[in-house]
Amino acid sequence: MISGRFATAQGSSDKPNEDWVGMSASAVVVLDGLSSGPGPAQAEGTGAACVHGTPWFVAQLGARLLAFCANETKSLALCLREAISAVVELHSETCDVLSPNAPTATVAVVRIASTGDRVEYLVLADAAIIIGGPNGEATVLTDERVEAVAKEQKEAVLRAQIGTPEHDAAIAELISIQKPLRNSSHGYWVAGADPNVADEAISGQLVLRPGDSIAAVTDGVSRLVDLFGKATWAGLLSRLSSDGPDAILAQVRELEMNDPVGKRWPRYKMSDDATAAVLSIS
Repeated sequence: MISGRFATAQGSSDKPNEDWVGMSASAVVVLDGLSSGPGPAQAEGTGAACVHGTPWFVAQLGARLLAFCANETKSLALCLREAISAVVELHSETCDVLSPNAPTATVAVVRIASTGDRVEYLVLADAAIIIGGPNGEATVLTDERVEAVAKEQKEAVLRAQIGTPEHDAAIAELISIQKPLRNSSHGYWVAGADPNVADEAISGQLVLRPGDSIAAVTDGVSRLVDLFGKATWAGLLSRLSSDGPDAILAQVRELEMNDPVGKRWPRYKMSDDATAAVLSIS
């Protein structure tokens, strides 16, 4: 038997949530939309290139990806490829979908086989999937290629306190370096308008056992482990299963609010959109 729960929360009251999560009887999809950053705006929530915005993009991509995952004969990479192609068709003629300012997203997908004895996974960029059992072991699946990009600019961001002109300038510089490297062999891969990025995703399958749990989280939740150091991956998975995603999101928000300028935990923004989904196998 499979049971699941999920939760998502916007990082700021003055900006819509750019994460997306959906769950079916056999699959979970978690997306983290990437803000367009500086640029002349044609529509609220995005820079020049697309009239729709990132929340629209992740909602359209997520819904189609989850629907395509219902066909177990299709690999998750093929499901992602078809979902991207379908969303491209929804853009208007004025949208420049291949522009660096067009909406994109990180991706995490898990699908339980109909036999119940294995799980398929796919990750693109810094979303994370955690798989483990009651004995405290955990396997973490994520795409670390984004960490190898623009290291000098990232360090400059982390040296400045959040909300200062220096921090804002460092963020703008980081975005200007990262954008041209998205979906490039010299950079990292995200879901946008090119269906071929599906071939660059990290994917595979693992054996499932009774008592195993599976979680998919955006980096707004994984910061509890890799930024705040308040949990191990196994501990995060255990708490998601026992306390539920809402409790984890509440803990992340409390930590963020206790360090609003990033003095104790230097970071890119005070509070980020956060999403977590967890499945339990019995």
